[in-house]
Amino acid sequence: MNYGADGINVLHGDKTQQTRLNAINRFREEEIRLLIATDVAARGIDVPGVSHVINFDVPLVYEDYIHRIGRTGRAFASGLSITFVEPQDEWHIKKIQKLAGISIKRLNIPESVEVIQPGREETQLRDMEIDRQKRKDNPEFKGAFHERKNKSGKKGRHAGRK
Repeated sequence: MNYGADGINVLHGDKTQQTRLNAINRFREEEIRLLIATDVAARGIDVPGVSHVINFDVPLVYEDYIHRIGRTGRAFASGLSITFVEPQDEWHIKKIQKLAGISIKRLNIPESVEVIQPGREETQLRDMEIDRQKRKDNPEFKGAFHERKNKSGKKGRHAGRK
């Protein structure tokens, strides 16, 4: 029996617990080929024979990354895990590699794939996050986004004005 369009099911937190369990069971029984899941499925799923795990983001709870990729390659089987990494994720990837004691192979997105560039606001948020991460590693790092002191020595844009 084939559930979902083309053997695909979606699993997320807005689904009832029973619906989530049914989706996992259908996947386990190979009634569906593809299970698209949010973080709600990052832990606790025991499905043998998972061949691929694709992360569309880097989990900020590093153990979740290890659990996600651990869905593949169980019992000496082979599997493939792919994670899309943006510049602001690099710091987290380094931390994951250190925690897991692994080296994650890097590949560029093929030129034939259209990559839509983020807007100005998204780019600025990304750059601020990168600066925040660099400050964690090096408290002396100032970066592009930091409070500046004016001539009076006070911080902030309006300091010293009357």
